[in-house]
Amino acid sequence: HGWNELDGMGGIAETAKEVIGECGKVGGQVVVVCGSNKEAKKELEGLYGGDDGVKILGYTTEMAMWMKGADVLVTKGGPGTLAEAACVGVPTVISSYLPGQEEGNVDFVEKG
Repeated sequence: HGWNELDGMGGIAETAKEVIGECGKVGGQVVVVCGSNKEAKKELEGLYGGDDGVKILGYTTEMAMWMKGADVLVTKGGPGTLAEAACVGVPTVISSYLPGQEEGNVDFVEKG
């Protein structure tokens, strides 16, 4: 199986816990990319640091590589991440978006 992937977003720790819990039920693997959110990275490493099915990352310049290896991407509706996901062809689930600013991106992905 490929790696599932979460992009840095508001509420990433809570979203990651839910995805990790569900994926763990079926033997899935999860990569969580916390970006510059050091608090979320530390919290998740504390919870899942010894779990072989979970990889916690901070900022990375290799998002395209992680996306190409993913079965699905869970992210907020930011245009940069959504554009990159479309370029690599990874199925995407939008977990949240900023009203107004990112709202139109949800419609774009749903119609994609």
